[in-house]
Amino acid sequence: MSKRGLFCLTTEEASFVYSKCIWLFGELVQLLVSFVQLLVSFADLLVSFADLLVSFAGLLVSFAGLLVSFAHLLVNFADLLVSFAHLLVNFTEFNPIIMKRCKALLSG
Repeated sequence: MSKRGLFCLTTEEASFVYSKCIWLFGELVQLLVSFVQLLVSFADLLVSFADLLVSFAGLLVSFAGLLVSFAHLLVNFADLLVSFAHLLVNFTEFNPIIMKRCKALLSG
């Protein structure tokens, strides 16, 4: 066995070191690929979270619209009751028979 190379390795030893360096480089490449995949997955997670926040904000806006519509419904119902009360008042004022009956009912 003859000595060769800078570190005085035999051919078999140099071949073994060379194969291990190639294997180590392959492992390093696989590690970097896995790290990049992890970063991509994390970015995808952040995008999904942002989409969730946007959807939640849309839900809150829709709920606020629902509350406003419900408030309008209550106002319209109150307006309807007031209009009905005015109708009854006007109807009893111009119809003396009904006014007499209402007074009789109220007086007992």
